[in-house]
Amino acid sequence: MAAFSVTLSALLFNCALQRYRHVRSSPHGYSALVHTTTRFQDDIVRPVTIAIRCTGKLPMGIRSNRNSRPHSPTIIIEHAIGYPSLVSQSLHAALVAQNHRVCAYDRPGYMLSPQGYAPIAPDSMEQALASALHNAGEKAPFYVVGHHSGSEYAHLFANARPEQVVGMSFIYPTAAALQGLLAGATKTAIGISLSESMASVGLLSEAEDSVF
Repeated sequence: MAAFSVTLSALLFNCALQRYRHVRSSPHGYSALVHTTTRFQDDIVRPVTIAIRCTGKLPMGIRSNRNSRPHSPTIIIEHAIGYPSLVSQSLHAALVAQNHRVCAYDRPGYMLSPQGYAPIAPDSMEQALASALHNAGEKAPFYVVGHHSGSEYAHLFANARPEQVVGMSFIYPTAAALQGLLAGATKTAIGISLSESMASVGLLSEAEDSVF
């Protein structure tokens, strides 16, 4: 058991190191702890700190690349419950390689995001994410990608701000996320298939079904 723990710790450290090097070598890349506030489940507003990692070209209005695609959205990746954003590293890198601005984050209790006072309701978490993105200087339009249970968070984020989110994609979505769509409460364009949705708006040149 001790040997397994040491091996796992070494693997996680190596993954974190590779991610740090990727951020450092990417254009306009940064990884930061962003402070904001949100309402917790006991209905009290408290501070919360969220680790955000953004790499790739800057969004419209603050871009330095004259050849940037106009109106290209910043892609937000929502990781699955029980897994850190580190699991989406391959997708993150693939999108950045195709000249997109990509942001991933960790909810409180994952990786570098402190656990905080108490659990945060999903809708409050998405409000905190929107505030953290604003505080970090990231600007709309956004395109949200949800992986498995992260699709539920992606749906909440997009549905609460249809004027900022141009679309979203679900990868292996949960039943709860699909039920939300079938309820007719969705205000944002949705694609279940990565190849049919992200490729159709130029976010991927081809299907990337094996990125996770």
